Amino acid sequence: MSDVTRIQLGGSAEYRVETRDGCTLIFGSIPARRVAEMAAGTPADTVLAVDLASLTGASLAFGAPKDVDALVARLRRERLASPYDVLPGWSRGANDWFLAGEHGASSATILQRVTGVDHPYTHQHGDTPCEFPLDPADFRRCRLLLEAAPDVAARFPAVMASVSPTWAALVAHWDELCGLMDEECADWATGGTTPCPRTYERLHALLFPDFSR
Repeated sequence: MSDVTRIQLGGSAEYRVETRDGCTLIFGSIPARRVAEMAAGTPADTVLAVDLASLTGASLAFGAPKDVDALVARLRRERLASPYDVLPGWSRGANDWFLAGEHGASSATILQRVTGVDHPYTHQHGDTPCEFPLDPADFRRCRLLLEAAPDVAARFPAVMASVSPTWAALVAHWDELCGLMDEECADWATGGTTPCPRTYERLHALLFPDFSR
């Protein structure tokens, strides 16, 4: 079930609000004031849904956790039911992640740099100033990509180390960061990330060394 509302802001600018299976999807550029107004009327357990936004092409998505999880699961099943090669020459895992993985700016950057194929996430969210993982949740999405696609993982160190000094530092300490996350959140692959303060601190020490001394 889907309800759609289009709102014209003036000129050619507009955004669209769609309600789908209990979740709210916003497409286009919505004023921050309007987002705050919508958020004020939502239940206390409402969550922002990065994965749902990525799967639907929305700028913003939110809803009750059970509704978000159900819609994300359904959309992933639909995408993977008739898979096709969006990444010719790359593994099934890489293709499946492209179609229905947990996407973020940094993981999309890895895939784009390694395969040479633009990922829709980068177009949905515009030019992202931070193409590297800024927190354990970002880092987790990068790990999920590399776990799903060993062929991408094999090329990851050499390719990403050449992208920038920041990425070179991350690549050099990648195993260390993985070890910290494993200690702090053993079920990171399936259960998301509980607070991982040591992983966060080490990540930021590598990203912003001048501020960590």
